[in-house]
Amino acid sequence: MPKLNEAHYDDLSKIALLHKEVYPGTHFTSHLPDHVLQTYYSYFLSGSTVTFKAVDMLNGEPSLCGFLTCGTGIPEAIALFKQKQRLALLIAALRHPVAVIRKLGSATFYGTLDSPTQFKPAPYLILSIASNGRVKGIGKLLLEAAKNRAAILGYSRIGLYVHCHNLHAIKFYLRNQFLITGYTSGQFYLEAPTE
Repeated sequence: MPKLNEAHYDDLSKIALLHKEVYPGTHFTSHLPDHVLQTYYSYFLSGSTVTFKAVDMLNGEPSLCGFLTCGTGIPEAIALFKQKQRLALLIAALRHPVAVIRKLGSATFYGTLDSPTQFKPAPYLILSIASNGRVKGIGKLLLEAAKNRAAILGYSRIGLYVHCHNLHAIKFYLRNQFLITGYTSGQFYLEAPTE
């Protein structure tokens, strides 16, 4: 069974590689250079956020097989990354104009479907979860770690956003006690109790 630990700065290159391996090309972050993706995840290694890593043995060597980023400071960390990395994001956008056009078109289309009904997201959020599928049950193990951390900190619920076209992820979350409780700009908002 894989071991779960908190990720550190020396894990960032492996996290970036796994992110690129499992995130689809439709996700803009999959077009970021490795060093920018490493910088992105570095914003979630301290303060009110944490990244858990799942490590198993592959050919006698420890190998990252999954990770999950969560915490209460997710929106602030994303905003800070975007502010500090504007130039890197602009360069990535210029190098991948089709991805940008897809993202803008998707945001425009899905924005027309937004409902005036507001929902209040949980303060403790999951930003990303990734598993290379080599070891069964990693996703569930990582979700449990996030729920446990949230519960220890006194939060009774945990939330996340997932693109509405990502049916595989939606089914996974629904099987793991999450319920769809909101929608915004092409993303469902799902929540689960922490206990």
